Amino acid sequence: MGVGDERRIMNIAEKAIKNNEMVQLLEGKDGYHLENDSWASMSGPIDWTIVVPMIYKAYEKTGNDEIRKMFENALMTMLNGNAEDVFCGLAVLYFQILRESSDRSPFQVNRVLLLERVKKGIRKNEKDFVQIRKWGGEESSEGLWKEVQRYQRLFLSKFNISI
Repeated sequence: MGVGDERRIMNIAEKAIKNNEMVQLLEGKDGYHLENDSWASMSGPIDWTIVVPMIYKAYEKTGNDEIRKMFENALMTMLNGNAEDVFCGLAVLYFQILRESSDRSPFQVNRVLLLERVKKGIRKNEKDFVQIRKWGGEESSEGLWKEVQRYQRLFLSKFNISI
């Protein structure tokens, strides 16, 4: 990613923070759609490996804990939503915990609360995941459920967390 691209994405992240539109940013909706040009293009609507670090930079630049709270609240909202929302929240939560565990996140989220919510969201939407044929679920008769199961295995193998 070039400097111009990074600046453009940073501007988009700052706009989302200013307008309290973190969910839209993390789900790539309502004017926050960012083209994927990496491995993430197959597994979600946006590349969280680029967007979330921009949120971190905004947090570090301002020192404003409201950004962490907004991020955490966005995850809760996503995990309380429909199957697509829950999938996006699951993927962002995985990325966040991965960053926290390697000391590459400037803040920590409330894991206990979010992990309990993701478990409920997965159970609630299990049948709907099967019907979704995008973000890695195109080729499977199980749809996006197969990707959810992949994340479940990753949480268990990398963090010893059962979701």
